[in-house]
Amino acid sequence: MPLWLRLAWKECANNGLFSFFFALNLALGLFGLVAIDTFKTAIQSDLELRSKSILTADLTVNSVRPLNPTEERLLKAALPNARPSIERTLYSMVTAPTASRLVDIQAIDAAYPLYGEIQLQRGGLIRSETPKALLQRPDVWVYPEVLAQLGLKVGEQLTIGRQAFTIRDVVLQDAGSSGIGFRFAPRVYIGAAWLDKTGLIQRGSRLSYYHLYRLPAGIESEAVARSLREQLQDNPDLRVRTHQDTSEALTRSLNNLNDYLGLVALVALFLASIGAAYLFRSFLLKRSREIAVLLSLGLHPRGVWAVYAAQLVLLGLGASLLALGLSLTFLPVLPRLLGEFVPAGLDLSLRPRLFLLASTLGLGGSLFFCLPLLSRLQGLRPAELFRENAKPTLRLGWQGAVAYLPAVALYGGLAVWQSRSWLVGSVVIGAALVAGGLLGGLAYGLLRGLEQLLSRGALPLRLAIRTLARQPVASITSFLAIGLAVLLLTLIPQVRNVLIADLNYSQESAPGLFLFDIQDEQVEPLRQFLRTQKYPLQQTYPLVRASLEKLKGEAVANAERKKGFVTREQDFEQSIRTRRYTLSTRPGPLKSEVLVAGNNFSGTYNWSTEAPVELSLDVELAERLKLKVGDTMDFDLQGVPLAGVIVNLRKVQWTNFEPNFRVLVQPGVLDDAPKTWIATVPSAPMAEKIALQQKLVQAFPTLSLVDVSSLIQRVVGILQQIAAILQGMALIVLLAGFSVLYSIASYQARERVPDLALLKVLGARFGLMRGTIALEFALLTGLAATAGVIAGMGTSWALTVWVFQGV
Repeated sequence: MPLWLRLAWKECANNGLFSFFFALNLALGLFGLVAIDTFKTAIQSDLELRSKSILTADLTVNSVRPLNPTEERLLKAALPNARPSIERTLYSMVTAPTASRLVDIQAIDAAYPLYGEIQLQRGGLIRSETPKALLQRPDVWVYPEVLAQLGLKVGEQLTIGRQAFTIRDVVLQDAGSSGIGFRFAPRVYIGAAWLDKTGLIQRGSRLSYYHLYRLPAGIESEAVARSLREQLQDNPDLRVRTHQDTSEALTRSLNNLNDYLGLVALVALFLASIGAAYLFRSFLLKRSREIAVLLSLGLHPRGVWAVYAAQLVLLGLGASLLALGLSLTFLPVLPRLLGEFVPAGLDLSLRPRLFLLASTLGLGGSLFFCLPLLSRLQGLRPAELFRENAKPTLRLGWQGAVAYLPAVALYGGLAVWQSRSWLVGSVVIGAALVAGGLLGGLAYGLLRGLEQLLSRGALPLRLAIRTLARQPVASITSFLAIGLAVLLLTLIPQVRNVLIADLNYSQESAPGLFLFDIQDEQVEPLRQFLRTQKYPLQQTYPLVRASLEKLKGEAVANAERKKGFVTREQDFEQSIRTRRYTLSTRPGPLKSEVLVAGNNFSGTYNWSTEAPVELSLDVELAERLKLKVGDTMDFDLQGVPLAGVIVNLRKVQWTNFEPNFRVLVQPGVLDDAPKTWIATVPSAPMAEKIALQQKLVQAFPTLSLVDVSSLIQRVVGILQQIAAILQGMALIVLLAGFSVLYSIASYQARERVPDLALLKVLGARFGLMRGTIALEFALLTGLAATAGVIAGMGTSWALTVWVFQGV
């Protein structure tokens, strides 16, 4: 073994207390990142395994009409060896002797579900190959809510259309339901042949067809889907989806949460690295005489550097192993901590790549924060270090701060990786540097100011202040650790309160019901019907789907979506360029919108002028597409080219739950286009709202309804769960901060033994010394916590004004 490596090992072994605290500091920070990464990987792996079960197929072809013979032949030729299944769905009322309820009717065949299983209360697990009695008999499987709302039991009957059905079983777990998001109504399963006997399928019925396919093993569903989309491009009302598409849509919000949790864990690692750098600095100062001996014996300065660099490598690896040990111990408890937000059965075992991640970050945290200190060893002079009153220093100065650029780059890369956003990652690193600089400057100023202010105070207070002021590195490091941790603890509940207050305000002002799929000829009869029910329509908006063809005169490339690591901006960029847009129209902005650029529409569009159609864009969409007022956008509106020019940009408060759209067109453009309408109905007491829904569905069976108040309550519940998760991670950050404080305090206590002994010789009582030390920590933690709370409140105010639109 080389000499430098033997010496490094002995330094670790002979200084066990230093090695333990150094490794523990880094390990606490690494534990947060490892735990979050394990959680994210488990979510993604779980959904990759279950996404086929969620879709119940490898891919589907969806439509709102039966396939014509040409389309059937095309699908049969494109999927020759695939196993098919057909599912038809529609919303309709079911009735019982005492009540009625809107339900989501699922008509299935013998092959359903191609993947996954349906768990019934009595019948157990139903798979593709399981015989299904409801195909031969008028039986139904219902969700538990149906029984509760209709007051029925298994074995009793309900009526769908003209056909009576017997409730044969209750669905406990549904293969085609992810549990994330919301449904318009509870499900009822019936056999495919019995749907025709209900009499619900007639002209104007809103029936959806799902042609499900299970592909042979080894066939890539994405490649098959791409080929199908090309062949069906002339049939825009047929939509091809894969199980990967379903998984992506279901977990977008959950993955966003994971990304921001990773940023919180990054703060813990940052604090841990600060503590490790301080401990290593203190250790090097303590070992200065031993370094002088090594230099005097002929060891080259590069050899000394190699000894302590190797020690950092060993300690970094030790911290990584300790973090992995903590993860193995505490990760099994994570599902109980996160509650219902975590899907059941997650595999939270450590993946092999986490060993590489922990080792890399452990080495990076130790080396990048501590190597700049080693560079100052070249300034140590052995002859000076042998003097009895020698006081070596490792101050870097302003020029030495450049040595920390690799550390900034490391954490910048980690922030971008965790947030999947160059913008968010850069803002986080910038905010951390600014907060650290402000807190550090505040700590230095407070300590110096208090030293002058309390120069005539009580003896314990004067001793405490002077000790803190004359050890600025230790004091400022501890101040930073506690201040940043308290800032985060203060900020998270404030942001949570802002979001929930915004939603609570929206709940008071938002409509009670959304009505979808209103046909042109139904708008006026619906308006008159609701007027008689004393719940007039609040707003009506036409809806038309269109494809984006050109931006500023240049064709939009319909490129395949990137795989692997994709930042949030790249993901949004790809989605907004390739998706179909829902266009609507209205004369001016709503109360939940603010015009930030341009002017309102000039009036109704005149088709005889052949001028570009005036467009209004959501400001976020305009920023992503790099558009401004005066730029052009071209759409394909159901085969009709539509050239438009942007006349204004709107800032939209999406949590208001009003019908908002990213793209609005000038009034008069959509008058003759085939379209549906969306409308809103005022909020009402629960009993009246249920009765109104029943009357609406009976009078207009093709309508779809959404209870917005129920949706808001569900969103608030999810936000509260997210806040609990973030609060738990903030506690880990606080633990890391106090770990830094404890490590610094333990080292300070050892170094101050001579000072305390001198005080004792001079006649100081034990109570005086204990009171002085207690005052030191009380002042330090009190000032840091106060600064952290003020900084957290200020940051919360800034977020409220600039991010949440001053709500």
